[in-house]
Amino acid sequence: MEIPELIRNMVFDKFTFDKAVLCQVISVSGSTCNVLAVERDVELIDVRLQAATSNGIYLKPAVDSFVICAPINDVEFAVIMYSDIDEIKLLDGSYGGLIKIDDMVTKVNNLEGQVNDLLTALQGVTIPLAPSGTYPFAPIFSSFTPLTPTQVSDIENPLVTHGTT
Repeated sequence: MEIPELIRNMVFDKFTFDKAVLCQVISVSGSTCNVLAVERDVELIDVRLQAATSNGIYLKPAVDSFVICAPINDVEFAVIMYSDIDEIKLLDGSYGGLIKIDDMVTKVNNLEGQVNDLLTALQGVTIPLAPSGTYPFAPIFSSFTPLTPTQVSDIENPLVTHGTT
């Protein structure tokens, strides 16, 4: 075998991937990252984090975490699995972050309790009217129904969850 052919075979074996490989994240910039293919000690640059830079699902891997990268063609790769994620963005992210459902339910229940306490207090108040007597507030507030405490199931979408370990 000639020397150029030996070199071509070495390069081809080291830099050509025909299946997904385990990699460690070196850096992340925008919608791509640079990774080190663990078994081959080869750096892959500009590995895609999304199918296209657009309003899809964006998962940003943590630096030094492990990812599985799959070849798209002979020169492009995409991250298909993650061990640790620093950020998740759905669509353009303009609605802000997801809520912590248990904290929100607690806050809503506290407000509902205060509104109910206020209604109860106002229904028992009478206003002195001189010289004809008093005017009770009860008729004004009797049409208000006490608020029922919110349950997690009332406002939660269990198909989208989040949290930390």
